[in-house]
Amino acid sequence: IPNPDILAKVAGLGKRLVCIGFAAATSDLERRTCAKCAAKGADFMVGNDVSGGAVFGKDETRVVLCDRSKVIARLGPAPKSEVAAAIWDRLWKWIREIPPVHPSCNGPAHHE
Repeated sequence: IPNPDILAKVAGLGKRLVCIGFAAATSDLERRTCAKCAAKGADFMVGNDVSGGAVFGKDETRVVLCDRSKVIARLGPAPKSEVAAAIWDRLWKWIREIPPVHPSCNGPAHHE
């Protein structure tokens, strides 16, 4: 039984959500991560190189952060906590730039 594709469903809701996915890859990390982001309709995808068990049980990791068309950051190798903080910092900067939504119109806020 195939698993439901929750990320694609959430990204396809048409609501003003920020969708961030995580992908594990054993080869061609950057291309696969960006392609998966586009295929799922996510805003961002964090790709983790898991070739040869590279991150399992380890303190450090290396990831790429992609939007639907390109790599926007290469992070690590560094401790996982530092990589997580760097991902959040980059995404938070992007999220803060999204115009607010007015609750009654489900669109950009109207400034009077």
